[in-house]
Amino acid sequence: MVDDRAVARDASAAGISLRTGCFCNPGAGEAAFELTRGQLRDAWRTLSRERRHGAATVEDYLSLVGMPTGGAVRVSLGVASTLDDVDALLDFAERTYRDRRPDLTGLAPRHGC
Repeated sequence: MVDDRAVARDASAAGISLRTGCFCNPGAGEAAFELTRGQLRDAWRTLSRERRHGAATVEDYLSLVGMPTGGAVRVSLGVASTLDDVDALLDFAERTYRDRRPDLTGLAPRHGC
């Protein structure tokens, strides 16, 4: 699992255009990571208490439910795309993320989707 914000940063530095961000369908991430209603309920109760004492971020929620990331990476191909474009993306992903974790320092916290 790679944080979508790191992918956005690294892809931009490599000259690759793609989309990243929150899951488009509310609950998609929770379903993908097989979270239970109990886990979600407990997390929301904890966040509700924390909000009384200051702002809670999406990072707080992700940490409470144990999700490694809260977003997705989307790559679109179109009429102008070539096989070289696909190869460049796959080479980038393998070179950048295979058997390693990216540096997450400096990534801005998510305050919402």
